[in-house]
Amino acid sequence: MRMRFVTSLHVAILLGFSATVPAQPALQSSSADPGAGATGPAISGLPASFVGNLPCADCPGIRYQVNLFPDHTFASRMTYQERKTEFVDHGSWQIARDGKTLVLLGERGARERFALSNADTLRKLDSEGHEINSKFDYDLKRLTAFAPIEPHGHDSRKVALEDTNWKLVGLGEAKIAGASQQQEPYLILDSKARRVAGSGGCNRLTGSYQLNGDRLKFNEVARTMMACPKGMETEEAFLNALAQVRSWKINRQKMELYDSSGKVVAGFEARSTK
Repeated sequence: MRMRFVTSLHVAILLGFSATVPAQPALQSSSADPGAGATGPAISGLPASFVGNLPCADCPGIRYQVNLFPDHTFASRMTYQERKTEFVDHGSWQIARDGKTLVLLGERGARERFALSNADTLRKLDSEGHEINSKFDYDLKRLTAFAPIEPHGHDSRKVALEDTNWKLVGLGEAKIAGASQQQEPYLILDSKARRVAGSGGCNRLTGSYQLNGDRLKFNEVARTMMACPKGMETEEAFLNALAQVRSWKINRQKMELYDSSGKVVAGFEARSTK
C-alpha cells in the first residue's frame, strides 16, 4: 500500500512539472527540410541570391544582398550608396515555426528577420519581427542566377584568391582525402601573369584564367602526361570541374568554385601563400 502511494505521488509530481516546462523557442532547428509542417512559402532552389535597395536616412539607399545556401548558412552584404561603405556578414539561417519568417543569425550575434512574402521575395522586418510601417520598399527579390558575395574591402581573416596555394578538398559533394604516396591536388593563380599552376595529384597543371570581380573562368588548362597507379580518376574529375567554373567565393580560409547555375563544383582550403 505504501509503495502504491509513493508511485502515485511521483506521477502527480511529474505531471505538475511537465505543465510548467517553458515553451520551446519558435525557431526550427537546421535540417534538410526546415519548412516541414510550415504554412508559408518554402525556400527552394538553393543556393539563391536576394537583392534590393532599402531606404537610408542619410544616403541615397542601401544595396542589400542576402545569399542563402542549402546547408543553412548565409552570406549578406550591405552597401551604402555614395559612401563606399559596406558590411559583410556570415552565419546560419532558420525558419520560424509558422513558416512565414526567415531568421538570419550573424556571426557577431546579430539577428535579422524577413517575412517570406512569397518564394521569390524577402521583406525586411524590424528588430522585433514586425512589419515596417513605411511607404518605402523593404523587399529583396530573388535573382534569376546565383551571385556570390565577395567583400570589396580588406578582411585580415581571409586570404586572397590570387597568389594563394589552394589545396583541393572537395569535388561537388565528394570529399577529397590526401594520399600519403602522391602529391595533393592544388591550384595557384598568379596575379601578375594571370596564369594558373598546380597539380591534379599526379600531373602538373598549367593554363590561364579570366577574373572580373566574382566571375572566374579557366582557359586551356593542360597537364603533363604521366600515369599514376592511384588518383587518376580524381585528376580527371578535377580538370572537368575547372572547365565548368564561372564564379568563386572565399569564406576566410576556404574557397568554393561554382558553375553557371551556382552549383559548387570544387572546394579548397588555403595551404600557404607564395
